[in-house]
Amino acid sequence: IFRTEMNKNRPYGAMCTQEHYDACRKIADEGIVLLKNSVCKASKNPLLPIDPSKYGKILVVGENAVKDLTAGGGSSELKPRRLITPLEGIRKRFGTEKVAYVAGYRSGQFAYGREDVVSTEEYEALRNQAAAMAKDADLIIYIGGLNKNHFQDCEGGDRKTYNLPFEQDALIEALIASGKPIVG
Repeated sequence: IFRTEMNKNRPYGAMCTQEHYDACRKIADEGIVLLKNSVCKASKNPLLPIDPSKYGKILVVGENAVKDLTAGGGSSELKPRRLITPLEGIRKRFGTEKVAYVAGYRSGQFAYGREDVVSTEEYEALRNQAAAMAKDADLIIYIGGLNKNHFQDCEGGDRKTYNLPFEQDALIEALIASGKPIVG
């Protein structure tokens, strides 16, 4: 009613202002939940917060680091004016030259009522590529999870399993095998 101006007594205001973005940032900062902050064997200190001076090469792994998760999902879809992906934020914080990216897995297209199936061979190739790049990294930041595909967090299809989709469990195991510190 407010957007179509059917209510003549509606308050005036603006959307997508800097004040809105500042409030969103504050809410996000206050909403972060840290489940575990292990002491690193090498430094004898907790891994988080990440000290940029301690890591020369940072590898960001996960399709969700670059995927627009505001689209799809039915009623949860958003249309932001300005979208900053996790990879963009990490590169801004640590410097583009220090941060490499690899997908590690592929989820397919957003789809209602059907799954976009990715072959096991493709998952294995993506996982092997990520594991190879992890060997050269000083720190790995993993960004994964669900992403509004059918049978996940999308309208019209319940989850089939509580495991991570797209063989992400196997990818995480391969990254752990590198022996590098991991934030995820």
